[in-house]
Amino acid sequence: MAPDLHQQLAQATLVVFKGDLNYRKLAYDCRWPFTAKFSDALGPFRPAPLVTLRTLKADVIAGVGAGGRGRGSQLPAGRVCACMFGARGRGGNAT
Repeated sequence: MAPDLHQQLAQATLVVFKGDLNYRKLAYDCRWPFTAKFSDALGPFRPAPLVTLRTLKADVIAGVGAGGRGRGSQLPAGRVCACMFGARGRGGNAT
């Protein structure tokens, strides 16, 4: 990320990312275990507290917790929405 953009984001009270593709970019488009911490999926990118809003179109998700998957082995694409919060320098989970 460009240093000047990172510096601008660091001044924000909250950064909002919308959309499945943006979430997948934040999570490095990796197939994380559902129970992995959202902070682990974000890696070092946390210039400010952030929220992601998305409709799941891919299996890329983290921070759901052990009971968040339901009874199936996959989340149904296009039927589940997720709002995730990541604090600056700390992890976050689905809300």
